[in-house]
Amino acid sequence: MKKIILLLLSLTLFVIVIQAQTKPKQPVPPTQKEIDDAAIQMQKISEGMSPEQKKMMEQMGIKLPTGQEMSKGNAQQMQQMMELANRVVPPLDETRIASISKTPLTNGTLSAYLLATHNKVLTQLVPLAESKGEDLYQFAKTKYHSAQATGNFAVGLWMMGKIEFALYVMGKACIDDPANTDNLNNYASILSMCGAEQLALPLLNKLNKQYPKNSTILNNLGQAWFGLGDMPKADAYLDSTLRLYPAHSQANATKSAIDQNKGNTAAAVACMKKSIQQAYTGEKNDQLSKLGYESNEKDIRLPFKPGSDPLGLEKFVAPAIPESVEESIFLKEEWSGFKDACEAKTAQLVVLRGQAEQVATAARKKRDAEIMNAGKTGAKMQTQPVFAQAATLKLAALATDADGYYTRRINNALQKLTTYKDSKAILTKNYNDAINKLNKEESKQDGEGRANADFCPRFMALKNDYIKAYNTELEQIQNEFLAATRVKFNQETYYRQYVLWPEDWEVEKLTTQIQWLSTISSSFHIFVDGPLCGPEKEVKKGNGKPLPDFDDIHCQYHSELSTLVGKINMDCSRLSAELDLDVIKLGLKLNMNKEGFADQFMGCSVEIGASKTLGSRELGPLKAEVSVSGGVKAEFDRTGLKDITAKVGVEASVGGVIVPETNSPGEIQTGDISVTAKVGMEAKVSLISGHGSIEGAGTLSGMNKISF
Repeated sequence: MKKIILLLLSLTLFVIVIQAQTKPKQPVPPTQKEIDDAAIQMQKISEGMSPEQKKMMEQMGIKLPTGQEMSKGNAQQMQQMMELANRVVPPLDETRIASISKTPLTNGTLSAYLLATHNKVLTQLVPLAESKGEDLYQFAKTKYHSAQATGNFAVGLWMMGKIEFALYVMGKACIDDPANTDNLNNYASILSMCGAEQLALPLLNKLNKQYPKNSTILNNLGQAWFGLGDMPKADAYLDSTLRLYPAHSQANATKSAIDQNKGNTAAAVACMKKSIQQAYTGEKNDQLSKLGYESNEKDIRLPFKPGSDPLGLEKFVAPAIPESVEESIFLKEEWSGFKDACEAKTAQLVVLRGQAEQVATAARKKRDAEIMNAGKTGAKMQTQPVFAQAATLKLAALATDADGYYTRRINNALQKLTTYKDSKAILTKNYNDAINKLNKEESKQDGEGRANADFCPRFMALKNDYIKAYNTELEQIQNEFLAATRVKFNQETYYRQYVLWPEDWEVEKLTTQIQWLSTISSSFHIFVDGPLCGPEKEVKKGNGKPLPDFDDIHCQYHSELSTLVGKINMDCSRLSAELDLDVIKLGLKLNMNKEGFADQFMGCSVEIGASKTLGSRELGPLKAEVSVSGGVKAEFDRTGLKDITAKVGVEASVGGVIVPETNSPGEIQTGDISVTAKVGMEAKVSLISGHGSIEGAGTLSGMNKISF
């Protein structure tokens, strides 16, 4: 939504003021002339906005003026949009804060509070959410027979982007079993991220008293106070969270906003770097850029890295480089055959690349059309591969030689190869002079009555010395060049499969294969002709084998988050979701292009554990810092799932959570990677709030005081 606001403001002269500000200030009211100049353009944009976009603007309290209304002097409306565009933290909401009951919740009053909250929430939901929500609730209750499972069903709805249904079902699950603290925490988290922080706080305060020093509860308290604009309280709770777990993803992200609002840019950058290290999202990276810091590959953690030779380039072995007359005569023919084979294989790859380019062009046109249509309708769509931004940082490190290794080695070796002939000019001149001298000496013997001595050994000795002196050092340089180039080609091609769409990556892969064949078939060494004389010596042989095939490099990252509602799958570039068949039979539809989190909140985490391993729910909500057998963490932002991390390195199947063998969060794995998490009936699940949308566009942003 902020992008829409900035787009509108960019049509006026006072957008310059916005871009120049690094900290919120009182914007200068626009003049009447500026309003008149922008009126026509504003009207065009208003007419081009989708109903969903207009509704979100109205939820923020902004009714888009028509050109005629603007020309009458609606400067206040424009100034309001300027303030929204510059806002870093929400304003203090004294009305909602005053509505929070001063009497703490008790076990005796909890049921009444939950019922009142649920009924109040219903007033903010569309009618379909209530009727369909009741169907979903009855289905879960009948099928799973426990409030814990119903709550996990609601969490599944939340993760699938079904916000209003999740609110309904989780509210009913809490009413069914007010003592279930997992559900209470998750309900409070959903309420908070939907804009009803004042309703979440009484629940969180009760949980905090019951489970002191629980990082999940403390974080959720801090996020709720942040949403209400009370920065001192938000800061205090988030500081407590970070004392327990300094790397906390959501607490650090929100602390960054608070520090930025204070003008402490260095602290804001430090916090956001800690958050992005736990889970990379585009939102976090954009925020770091706004703070004047550009992320690099050392700031991020990807759940994968290339193996030693994913393209199989090491299998391509060029013939040996000759170091004697005998080797030169034999290997010259072998090098000729090797180059012919490389040219033939290159010709095949060029044909395949041409076909792949046609497929990629067609896919690109289709995506462009879908993006244009989405822009007209306000629909959401995946505009880039899942890990594109993060993997781009890895590629940038290779391109700029951030580690001072591969590119430096390649450039140094290439420079030596380029100038090698000149560096051996004296050696070559001395050799030619010696050969000419020996030729003259031999010619004086020709004719009757002369010695006719055998000069063959002397010619061979000269040629052997020259070719060895010339080619031995050259072979070392060329091997260094090939080794560094092979690693660079492998790494670049590997990471590009996460940056590019599959069709474009196929073209890239074939291009790299063509480049490798050209690289290994290029030679700077020399050959010398006979004569051969003396006893036959053992000759250094080449590989003498036909060219191998390249390894079939393919997507190695697969993860699946399975809930009682459906599945969300992540591959190298694709993000997809599917509903459970029983849920579909209830009439629930999944349209990832139109439904989801939108501007409800900036991000959240979901901790998934195994209840049988953790013990009873008396332990309180699952904490982000605790690693348990079968534990999984999922990170979401406004566009949906962004990362799934297994928290232990052993296979587990406990309480409905299944995690195949993988590495710990701080480690990186090579080879086939598969992380599968299942939120089953009795799994322990904790929603860890991120801060809400600054514009206040949550589903429940219009809520006010309740009575219970």
